[in-house]
Amino acid sequence: MKFCAVLGMHPSDTSGGAELQSQLICAELSRRGHQSYYVAYDSNELSVESHDGVSVYRLAEPGRYKRLRRVLTTVREIDPDVIYLRNIKDAPLSAMFKSQTDSHVVFNISHDVQCLPRFAGWPGKNDSTPLHTLYRRTKLGIRRSFLSVPDTIFVQTERQQKLLKKHRDMTSVLTGNGHPRPESEPEKHAPPVVLWLASIKEWKQPHVFVDLASACTDLECEFWLVGRPSTRTLAREIADRAESLPNLQYLGGCTVSESDDYIERASVFVNTSKQEGFPNTFIQSWFRKTPVVSLHVDPTHESVEFETGYYALESESELVDRVRELVQNPAHRSDLGEQAYRYACEYNDIQRVVDRIETGLPIHIV
Repeated sequence: MKFCAVLGMHPSDTSGGAELQSQLICAELSRRGHQSYYVAYDSNELSVESHDGVSVYRLAEPGRYKRLRRVLTTVREIDPDVIYLRNIKDAPLSAMFKSQTDSHVVFNISHDVQCLPRFAGWPGKNDSTPLHTLYRRTKLGIRRSFLSVPDTIFVQTERQQKLLKKHRDMTSVLTGNGHPRPESEPEKHAPPVVLWLASIKEWKQPHVFVDLASACTDLECEFWLVGRPSTRTLAREIADRAESLPNLQYLGGCTVSESDDYIERASVFVNTSKQEGFPNTFIQSWFRKTPVVSLHVDPTHESVEFETGYYALESESELVDRVRELVQNPAHRSDLGEQAYRYACEYNDIQRVVDRIETGLPIHIV
């Protein structure tokens, strides 16, 4: 099978989760003997290279229409059996590929909001004007309308599958997200580390983590906040507040490999985002026996025998209570970490994810 992922950028251009997942899927398919390609049509450079057995075409064509022509020309030259899309901004490309190629087109849902009614909104910014909010909703609604075009829809979670059926009456294939299983046992930092790792954005609410650290200055632990400053004003505010707290360090941004190292050393991972799709950091944490405490986001399976942490909490006060509980009870923390590892092996090993992808595709092209 020829499998071709098409996204704006490659993980070598950006730290985005969709790009990382797409590269991991392509690499695993390549290891299985398939021909894997990754076309990054809005990359930072023009090159053709091999990454983990994947032929990566990085295109740097100025101008929207020139980029569209270049990506279509490149995909036609590859002539894949499957074209794989993952970012909602690329959903309209599915119509172009359906009409201009003979490929089987797949779109992988990457966020719960993509499964909502067509013109439902995205969490707005605090400074959004009514006109800007209307623009954002309209743009998202138009992109959502193209989800009926692909031949197959993949989803990350049972929740996304149910939302898509409820609001759009669309069937989908649950594949999940995956990472390679680590080869070594994690080494935890002493004293225990409570870690927050994400991009510094308003909707990811890093200030809530700072508040958490402020409420736990009596604990014998360290709070580490790691994040690329997507919103520089907010990042500066977070850095200034961190300087005033003896138990909190703001360590700046990091690469994917560096994030693995941070998570391996952490004893508790905290997520404070208002909503997300399926954070890569959750899988990285589970595989490294680091329990997760998540204020709002819960991508876990609804019926599962493993306890991997605490999710979808009732309040920020409960967030403080749960973190204090895990820091002060190492035996419970270790038990959750072991269950998290077993959970990841069952549901989030990249090999199992690609098993589901192969099964979910038409049999004649696998």
